[in-house]
Amino acid sequence: MLSGLAIMFLLFLIGGVVSVVKSARIKTEIPVEQEKTRRIKEWMAENLTQEIVQKWANPEVSQAENDLVIMAHIRSDLMKQYPEEDAAYLEMIAEEYFTEHIQTEEDATEE
Repeated sequence: MLSGLAIMFLLFLIGGVVSVVKSARIKTEIPVEQEKTRRIKEWMAENLTQEIVQKWANPEVSQAENDLVIMAHIRSDLMKQYPEEDAAYLEMIAEEYFTEHIQTEEDATEE
């Protein structure tokens, strides 16, 4: 009969093997995901110009409200352009793009 420690050892060993197999599979998916993200951000840079973003903004509301409206437009445009992609993935990319490009440009124009 196996003792409790031997059973725990076997469970941890099996868990380790499963983790190694999963990590190897995920490593092969990383370059594909990076390329997809790069293409989507390229599309955004070409199609979401500062002029378009300014049209979405309303000078009568706060900057925080405008940020929410702009983010909603970006997400909507991405979902129309890439309907096959997961909504959470597109939302993550939209937030990154907004933070890196639009929000920093807004901050620069306020100074």
